[in-house]
Amino acid sequence: MPEMIEKVGLLGHWAFLFVPAGFVLLVIFLAVLIGKTTKESRKEGPARSSQTLASLRNVDKYFSEEAFIGSLSNKLMSLCYAESMAEIRPFAECDMTPFLQRYQNAIDCKMLECVWMDYRLQEGYQYLAVKVRLGLVLYENGRAAKRDAHLMLGLVRSVNALTKSINDVRVYHCTSCGRSLSLLNGGRCEYCGTTMNLKEYDWVIGRCEWS
Repeated sequence: MPEMIEKVGLLGHWAFLFVPAGFVLLVIFLAVLIGKTTKESRKEGPARSSQTLASLRNVDKYFSEEAFIGSLSNKLMSLCYAESMAEIRPFAECDMTPFLQRYQNAIDCKMLECVWMDYRLQEGYQYLAVKVRLGLVLYENGRAAKRDAHLMLGLVRSVNALTKSINDVRVYHCTSCGRSLSLLNGGRCEYCGTTMNLKEYDWVIGRCEWS
């Protein structure tokens, strides 16, 4: 009996050692996981967006995040509803034909998330990279189906197209005759036929990757 008690005592002693060791390993695992998540958040989350926006506002003092989101939402909505590149050519320099074909049955489109990834100046132009998540409703097989689309957009705009004031309202005019222009007809002047170069006034999609 004393020997059994001694063995039980030894087992209890080792078990006491194993429990803290397991707990320590669990703490280490959680610390690594949280650190990785925090690092990814800094890389592509709110901190990344804040840093990019700060860089942008160093150049464009009156830049409005809300106005940009509204304008980009309208462009992406036009992408989802467009039937050809001609309809979106003023604000999309890259070939978006595969995108148009993939989402040609879209009946609703909303921007759900926008992460500001990078901003830089180069040779008179501003380059802005954003990661966007779209909520789409597609008409498939006789019924509506919800889908998410994840886009990595590379936008470009002339350095001369800075926001002039806090309440700046963008109105497009033909560079040849001065008449007002509409993006609905492809940015082509109805009076003299001149086609506008939108990136001299606003952000244009120069690169687009999606999944």
